[in-house]
Amino acid sequence: MTLPASNLKISFHERLLAATLFMVIVWPSYIKVKIPGLPGLSLDRVFLVLLLLVLLLGLQNLLSKKKTTIHFHSLLLSFLVLWALLITLFSPVQLKSFYSTMNWFLMGPLFFYYFSIFNHKKLNSERVVGYIFLSLNFTAFIGLIEYFNKGPLFDSYLISVDKFNEDIGIVNIRDGVIRIKSVFAHPLIFAQFLLLNIFLTYHYLNECKNNYKKTILVLILIASYFLMLQTDSRVGLFIAVVMPIFYFYFRLFSHKKTGVLIKALTTILIVFLAIFATQKAPELLDLARQSHSLNMQGQIEAKELSSLARITQLDLGSKAFIESPLYGYGLGQALYNIPQLRALDNYYLTLLLEIGAPGLFLFLSVIFLVMKKSIKNIRYKYDPFVLTIITSISAILCFYLIISIPKINPILFVFLAILMTKTKKASRNEQE
Repeated sequence: MTLPASNLKISFHERLLAATLFMVIVWPSYIKVKIPGLPGLSLDRVFLVLLLLVLLLGLQNLLSKKKTTIHFHSLLLSFLVLWALLITLFSPVQLKSFYSTMNWFLMGPLFFYYFSIFNHKKLNSERVVGYIFLSLNFTAFIGLIEYFNKGPLFDSYLISVDKFNEDIGIVNIRDGVIRIKSVFAHPLIFAQFLLLNIFLTYHYLNECKNNYKKTILVLILIASYFLMLQTDSRVGLFIAVVMPIFYFYFRLFSHKKTGVLIKALTTILIVFLAIFATQKAPELLDLARQSHSLNMQGQIEAKELSSLARITQLDLGSKAFIESPLYGYGLGQALYNIPQLRALDNYYLTLLLEIGAPGLFLFLSVIFLVMKKSIKNIRYKYDPFVLTIITSISAILCFYLIISIPKINPILFVFLAILMTKTKKASRNEQE
């Protein structure tokens, strides 16, 4: 894996993808122009629309060819997109659901399709990840400035003090301590991006031969862990400490034995969850229901109550799901039938309520099938770049258990497209 170099010839498609990724990562999502009757407009949306137009032109050229191969992963993702659009017809608020569906598409599947179509000779996977790494470090730099500034940098750009903006101010402080959030609307979003920065930095450190660059990377790694502490994300810190252990295990030990480790860890996890579900979950659920100190709005900032708040969300969310298990309520409408809450802290629960059980199944199936093939290949032909991507995706998926804002989806779908591309190349090489 190499960082982008200025002396390389880079295609227009790669430059556009790099600029769009930079904007969707760096641009504060709450800085936008609001026109009545329309969703918020921001600078990153301009790049997304341009990316969509170039994709449509590329798709037209691709379909005009006599031989066009549509891979199963792309077909499965297309079913998911069509399902999300179909659900808008059944949503109680169709127009809002349609806006949210288009936004979800632009901030996710669009990147998968774009990379899949233009990857041949027009996009370099290592350089694309390098662009992401540079963008992540830009947000980390903003986070450091925010730390020394003792407060958010962009709150003054909020155009009005409404309910959403009040929430942004609330989540900045926990137990009297300011939580760093950089350019993002919530500290946990920043923590999720920091996880990727940590794993990519580990990879660059292992691949780098220049001592000067290694020193810079070590400083980046230290700063990332420091900022993780400042977000006050316990899960983020846990993943940042534990997952690198497995990452280095795969790098240092026999890769053909990794399947045994994965099966053992999966078995241990299932047993642990089963014991927890039967012993502790009912007790915690009763406590969450009975506690008068719980803020039922779903935004608990005291450490000792935040876990109980998530249990309450699961309780109320499961009841809302039972009322509409197939179609959900449409993207962006997860809380439509839960008036007691103003937020959910679980992306899988959010998708379950928005696009129903079939939609969540399709979403997870795309990810599972891509990663399963990549893990199978890496066991027989080790590739440190692919291992880094797999680790990064795993961190994103783990963190989605405690956050419902899919700000990182563009990177997730780019990484999935990279894995799919690498898998296809590996399969062709085996056939040859």
